[in-house]
Amino acid sequence: FGSTICIGPITIEVSHPDAVNVSKVEFYLDGEKQYETANQPYIWVYKKIGFRRHTISVAATNEIGVVHTASITVWKFI
Repeated sequence: FGSTICIGPITIEVSHPDAVNVSKVEFYLDGEKQYETANQPYIWVYKKIGFRRHTISVAATNEIGVVHTASITVWKFI
C-alpha cells in the first residue's frame, strides 16, 4: 500500500511546541475542512465508515497568523 493502514476510528491529535500561542487548529480530510478548535487538547476523531485512501492534514495557526501544517496519507478500513 505504501501508506499507513487504519482500522476503525482514527484519532488525530496535534501537539505544537508553542501551544500557548496557538489560536486555532484546523483538521482536513482530502482537502476539505472537517473540524476546527481553539481549545487544548487539539483532537479530532474521524469515525466515518469506509474503505478508501485519505490524506489527513492539520493546520495550526498562532496568534500572529503564522500557520504550521502537517499531513499523512492513510488507508481507512471500516
